[in-house]
Amino acid sequence: MLFLVVSLLSALFAIVGRQELARRKHRNAIASIISLSGQVTIEPVSLARSRLSAAPVDVRINATTRSGALALQYLPALQALDSVTIVGDAYSAEEWGHVLACRDIRVLVLQGAMVQADSLGVFRNLEELLILRCRVSDRKFARLALPPTLKSLVIEDTPVLTADVERLPNCPNLEILELMGVGLSDVDLRSIAPCKRLTSVDLSGNDISDCGVVHLRHLANLSSLDLSATQLTGSAFAMFSSSNCLRHLYVSGCPIDSKAFASLRRFGTLDILCLDDTGLSDDEITYLIELQSVSWLKLNENPISDFSMPSLGALRNLQRVELVGTAVTHEGELSLQRLLPSCTIIR
Repeated sequence: MLFLVVSLLSALFAIVGRQELARRKHRNAIASIISLSGQVTIEPVSLARSRLSAAPVDVRINATTRSGALALQYLPALQALDSVTIVGDAYSAEEWGHVLACRDIRVLVLQGAMVQADSLGVFRNLEELLILRCRVSDRKFARLALPPTLKSLVIEDTPVLTADVERLPNCPNLEILELMGVGLSDVDLRSIAPCKRLTSVDLSGNDISDCGVVHLRHLANLSSLDLSATQLTGSAFAMFSSSNCLRHLYVSGCPIDSKAFASLRRFGTLDILCLDDTGLSDDEITYLIELQSVSWLKLNENPISDFSMPSLGALRNLQRVELVGTAVTHEGELSLQRLLPSCTIIR
């Protein structure tokens, strides 16, 4: 009898001990989630039985599996939630609804996720929206609802999804716009022109030409422009004001016309210039001599040779030049190094 009582007590203490240990582990997990700053990965196991009264600044959910996607249901319980990152698309439309319930988040990042394009307008305080390599829920071309609070919009490698560019003027605080490979046309670029606060624009990989790019010429605050892998020939450069403040220009893979290289001198404040695979020749490289502010010059995959080294050597602020895939020889590299001893040469 005594043995039975002792056994029962031992079993009871063991159960209580395991429960207390579980509670401690759970409290520790919750405390760590609340206290950590930066990105935090939430798994359903740690939140399944919790009610949080506070939240981390940035929550990251791994939704590449069904078990990970279950964590979405706990998002609405996180008060003061500022940023949500979702990686993967193993969630249902119902579980996506839990994300939409977090209407006050400031940042939303969707990577390899499923997007219901017409639902994103519910986020009334959204300032940053990133959609990277995602798919659209109906698998058809869809336009993205844009909240007027946006300051940064990035869409990459989501070919059946584009921004509702006609609504861009309704985002008066927009500063960063990156719409890469989303099927934009020259007509669409007219809607970008009214966004006067834009400082960085990336339209690479779209079927746009100088006819559309010319609409960007009055963006007085623009400091970075990426038009790589478009149909740009460079004729639009001549339309830009010489008083512009552009510091970074990327036109790699564009069929730049020979005469257009001369117009680059209008961008006298350039710090980084990317002319990879643009057909730049030894004759045309002389046009770059006036760009004395350039510190990083990318000239890869162009038909230039050792004859261009004196011209490059005249760029006294040049700190890095890339010459991969050109006809520049080792001797040419050495001659340039003598002219610019502190410059890093990649050949």
